[in-house]
Amino acid sequence: MSCRFFATGLLLLLLASCATESRLPANLPLPEPSAAALTASFSQLITASYDGREQPLLAQLELSPEKLVVVIMHPSGVRLLSASYDGEKIVTSSLPLPGVPVTPERVLNDIMMAYWPATSWQPLLLPRKQYLVDTKDQRKLLTREGELIYQIDYQGKATDPWYRTLTLHNLRYGYQLQITPLDNAKK
Repeated sequence: MSCRFFATGLLLLLLASCATESRLPANLPLPEPSAAALTASFSQLITASYDGREQPLLAQLELSPEKLVVVIMHPSGVRLLSASYDGEKIVTSSLPLPGVPVTPERVLNDIMMAYWPATSWQPLLLPRKQYLVDTKDQRKLLTREGELIYQIDYQGKATDPWYRTLTLHNLRYGYQLQITPLDNAKK
């Protein structure tokens, strides 16, 4: 009986999820997926920290020159959100996550901010009066006035950021993501 109740509750929760398709909002410019110059699949362990809480998550990324697909799951395997971006539109699906400052669109932005080359970001950031500063082990997104928006710290010795653990601090929205690569494979 309790299994049936749990299955019914899970089904209702999944039906309550939202799926949307939208054009890329003007306030969220993203580089083209092809700017990563990569076709690959990546599995990642993400530890999200916000409001004094920590939540481990699993992420699966599929990347091609045509599209970036990101799926975020609870460690139990329940899909919490997904986002697909083809350079023009974003298709998202997510369960209601009250009090969690991360949306599917923001996940796309965070992933791309951490991994896409600075050269693909600069033309999008200049009209917003923002710029990137990259060093060997760190990336910062700043406003022209010097306000720090993002700080991304890369750990490890790998030269390719996809194979390095990173900590992303989103100061504007008050959360931190630690992203650890798992069994990653380039295609």
